[in-house]
Formats: sequence, C-alpha cells, structure tokens
Amino acid sequence: MSQKDEERFSSMLLSEFPRSVFLDGKTWPTAEPIIRHSITECTLGLVYIWNRDLFPTIPIGPRPGRGFEGPGNGPVIQFIRSRIEGTVLHGGEVDAGFADPVPTEVKSYFNTVWRILKTNATNKLICVDPESLAVINPKVTDLWAWPDAIKWCLANDRHLFGDNSINYYRPSRDQDKSEQAFEA
Repeated sequence: MSQKDEERFSSMLLSEFPRSVFLDGKTWPTAEPIIRHSITECTLGLVYIWNRDLFPTIPIGPRPGRGFEGPGNGPVIQFIRSRIEGTVLHGGEVDAGFADPVPTEVKSYFNTVWRILKTNATNKLICVDPESLAVINPKVTDLWAWPDAIKWCLANDRHLFGDNSINYYRPSRDQDKSEQAFEA
C-alpha cells in the first residue's frame, strides 16, 4: 500500500468500525497508548488496529527497564506498513491472532477487515527478474496490491514490488479489474 492507499483503508475501516483507532507501535513511555486516527498519522512501521467496541480495554503492562507495552495481537490487528526503498515498494502485512474459541463477533470483525483489504486490491501480479524484468512466474495470486501502489508501479518500468525476500513483482497486464478501478 502507498500512503494514499493507507489513508483510504483507514477511512474504510472507520466507516465500518467508527470507534476503531490506530496504535502507533506497541510500546509507549506511559501506560496510555499513542492513538492515531489513521494509519498515515502513525510514525512507526508497526501499527495496531484496535476496535474499541469489541475490546473496550487492552492489556498494557510495564516493560523491563522503562515504558509500557501493549498487545501485539489478540485484541488488536497488527498492520506492518509497506515501505519504499529506491525503486522497490516492499509489501506490508496484516496479522491477527485470537485465542480459541474465537467469538462470532470477533470472526465477523476480522472477516470484514479482510474483505476490505481484498476487495479494494488486486492479486493479478507477475514475478519478474529485477534486472531484465523477464517474467519468472506469470501468475502470482498470494500477494495483493492496492490501487495507488499499482499506479506508482506502472508509472515507471523500474518500479517494483518486493516481498521482503528475494522476489520482485509487477502488475499483470491482463488484470481482471478495469483501469478505472485503479484511478480512485
């Protein structure tokens, strides 16, 4: 996701879950978490999405040495932000872990977050050699890219998506979604 995509994702989450907030990291100088109202307001690469309707409080405890620490999963969803290094947009991640049995309302919440993530993205990507841009795998479907990130990648042949390992990707030229979907 680009910052524009993060802003759009934040807005979509807040329209579904208005009392949700974004925690800037999970360690803070005081027992009060650093709360932001969008992902783009966060200064760190790790953001935690807290739905305060589902979880009115979250566990926060003292850290050895100094400061306080909140949860990394459970009552929050971990959002690892994408980052640009040179001509590569390295992908972020969304992770959630809940203890079994997972309550129905928590499953519904996570399913809605996942639906927002997937329905506003495409997984029509190809794996390419970063030097020659030769296609290595013409059908990569386990990674997702949002509209502004696609637009950024298509703006320059040297712009690539990276998966934080050794693989590089570009949008497929035969995407199912129309170009208009990526203009938003």
